[in-house]
Amino acid sequence: MLALRDFIKPEMTPEQVNEGAATIKINKGHLYAAINRVKPTASRDMLHQYENIAKEFAKFSVTEEEVKEKVVKTETGYA
Repeated sequence: MLALRDFIKPEMTPEQVNEGAATIKINKGHLYAAINRVKPTASRDMLHQYENIAKEFAKFSVTEEEVKEKVVKTETGYA
């Protein structure tokens, strides 16, 4: 939307806008402006709850190496 606003000038006709629409480029400035305009949808309390859930979930996660080690022990009979 911001890129469109930068492109479209008051003196342009609708035909000029349609013809040039395919050439519009979105740059970092447009992205940063959009990010600054967007408001969070989760409250701080919800964010803390999600962080706590992630910490709890991480307790039960295993690395790829741990999985491979367990497979090797199972296949070789060294459990």
